[in-house]
Amino acid sequence: MLVIDCDPQANATSGLGIDPCSDRLSMYDVFMSYAGDYPDVGLADIITETKSGIFLAPSSLDLVGGAEPYLYTIDNRAAILKDAIAELGDAYGCILIDTPPSMGGQFVLNGLVAADRVVVTFDSGIFA
Repeated sequence: MLVIDCDPQANATSGLGIDPCSDRLSMYDVFMSYAGDYPDVGLADIITETKSGIFLAPSSLDLVGGAEPYLYTIDNRAAILKDAIAELGDAYGCILIDTPPSMGGQFVLNGLVAADRVVVTFDSGIFA
């Protein structure tokens, strides 16, 4: 199983034991690689196996302030995550995409476009 944390709050990342403030590559780097003169970073470059055995594409607290404004300048910006997942092929039988709790923004839109199914939670807890 792969968890892709596209939420700048990074609760899935921290909940799986990874520090979202670390210097490791994250979803920030994946999204920024589509934003011009940024190094190419794919999902395969950032995925790490957590202690629980779940694979994680970690989030970063820099995601919303750093990456989201650049995404508005990119054509086909809603399909960035879908394209990044397609590069993984069939490596994972199940992929869970965590998006921000708001109904707007580029990370929610990317998660919805990339998803086969959507689960909407009504719990306001940090791990909802």
